[in-house]
Amino acid sequence: MVSRTVSFELKDLNKIQKKIENGEVDNLSEFVQKAIKNELNRWLNLTKEFNDLLKHFYFSYIDKENPPIPLKTIKDYLELEGVTLENNDLKRDDWSWLKKKK
Repeated sequence: MVSRTVSFELKDLNKIQKKIENGEVDNLSEFVQKAIKNELNRWLNLTKEFNDLLKHFYFSYIDKENPPIPLKTIKDYLELEGVTLENNDLKRDDWSWLKKKK
């Protein structure tokens, strides 16, 4: 058995996944198709976790006079990601949501 590591940019994986979903690709093994889908799902989960962390920091320091983090930059980034900051569903002093699920 021969194995090889292959690297793709995220945008290329996304393009390939769209072609798979549209039935335009028939020469990829089921293993490769699943690997692409799993990697895209992993990336989406990481992005959500990162956004949740930034949102938590934002609401933790929003009322501080001199916050140690760039609140405007965080707010701008989250808005570009489509994350709303109107309703804080993360409690300011509760970090339990950040613990890894087993």
